[in-house]
Amino acid sequence: MDTRAELYLRVKKWESHAQDARDAYPYRILLDDVLFHAERFREYLPYDDEGEFPSRLKSWLDNVLEAEQRVLLRMLQWILFVDRRQMAAMYRDAYRRIVTPWLLDDLSLDERLSPDFEANTRRALLGCRLLSVTESFNITEFIDSNSLHGLHRPDILGHDPKQLASRLGEKALAWERVIVFEDFVGSGQQAGRLLTALEKLIPRAQILFVPMICFEIGVVALTEHKALKRTLVAPVLVVPAGDAIQPAAQPSEPFEFGEFRAIIRRTSSRVLQPLTDLDDPPRSPFGYGDCGGMVITYHNVPNNTIPLVHHRAPEWNPLFRRLVHAKG
Repeated sequence: MDTRAELYLRVKKWESHAQDARDAYPYRILLDDVLFHAERFREYLPYDDEGEFPSRLKSWLDNVLEAEQRVLLRMLQWILFVDRRQMAAMYRDAYRRIVTPWLLDDLSLDERLSPDFEANTRRALLGCRLLSVTESFNITEFIDSNSLHGLHRPDILGHDPKQLASRLGEKALAWERVIVFEDFVGSGQQAGRLLTALEKLIPRAQILFVPMICFEIGVVALTEHKALKRTLVAPVLVVPAGDAIQPAAQPSEPFEFGEFRAIIRRTSSRVLQPLTDLDDPPRSPFGYGDCGGMVITYHNVPNNTIPLVHHRAPEWNPLFRRLVHAKG
């Protein structure tokens, strides 16, 4: 029996054993929906030798007892998986909806309708310095998606604000307009520290910060950051607070999140165990900064996503194993 057939037999059994209407749930329809996206999930790049999605799904469910397997399967409705085409669409949206208006905010109506508008936009962009917070932002795909060949490759800010001066050098003192890209921002803590240090390093520059995806709590943290005076925060996609499974119940969250929160806590002793002595496991069962995210991009899982989805441990098989980069 193949893995898909085995999964369908499992959920059929769950439905047939429902005691009353309160236990009833359309698990077969849910499994249909989850496996419908299996082709998109094949785009996930890290650890592509660990099996196709249906096999990983079965192993993930088998981490827990049957009653808890039902809860895990229902959690999958809240995963936001960003595939390659969707990310390319975000790159185009970032350039056309956010970067271009910021570059040309002083243009008159006549200038905006001019036949030279596109050329003026490119010239303005060439006059900006492009940066990214980490290497996870794919500048090559951003350039290809927007046909922007000929731009300077961006400098990488990295994780340590103290290293900005040595990374960027004295040339940064002359910069007047800077665009900082990032693929994902969770709590906004790391980005806030880096952007604060960047403002101090380049005292005259106007800064545009464009994360492709940002949690609502991160947007609030950055826009209300008292030390950021010349930075405009403009994410492409904002994940609402009500879509995150945080440690404490939120007023806007779905009813099911209470069950999700319980299984996250019950499994945390296994999920957070280091796989080897070289592993740097997550600190919180709700992800970095207790964000409680369910976001996955085709090139990796953000560390703000709930670890039971992505962390491999001696007694835990993840659904989308996260690739962890060594720091330092």
